[in-house]
Amino acid sequence: MNKKKTPLIILDSKSFVCVIYGRSIGVSNFGIHHLEELKQHSTVIPSVNQIEVHPFLQENDLVNYCKKTGIAVQAYSPLTRGEKLAHPTLKSIANKHSKTPAQVLLRWCIQKGYVCIPKSSQSSRIVENANIFDFNLPQEDMNTLDGLEEGFRTGKPKILEPWNG
Repeated sequence: MNKKKTPLIILDSKSFVCVIYGRSIGVSNFGIHHLEELKQHSTVIPSVNQIEVHPFLQENDLVNYCKKTGIAVQAYSPLTRGEKLAHPTLKSIANKHSKTPAQVLLRWCIQKGYVCIPKSSQSSRIVENANIFDFNLPQEDMNTLDGLEEGFRTGKPKILEPWNG
């Protein structure tokens, strides 16, 4: 399995050129404008874009762009850093399936086709987070969770402007 490495040209803010050879790249927190700019300066399309995604922050335009261009979406903070686990709608769906709110959030991500990266330092929660493949959320529940969008971001504010390097 000897795949050819592709050169990736990166321009920094002082027009310094850096050539990196690699098979694929991943990016984090890239918006559509960032991905478009990358396409202008490189022949390498990212394999993955790691962004904050959960029912309370769905980033639909960006997710659709990524899907259209073959970029996998990797969802970080899919559990909202615990800040929305007590939401009544989420708790109701969890109770209906005899699951925890965290398991419902992770199942939503999986059914959306995202790569999930939940974080926990407690072994019991790690085991719980992995126990999401014995149920499916029916479309009605998926639609209800989709209706929770409120732009709730647990991380840093979204970068709205393209880089002007």
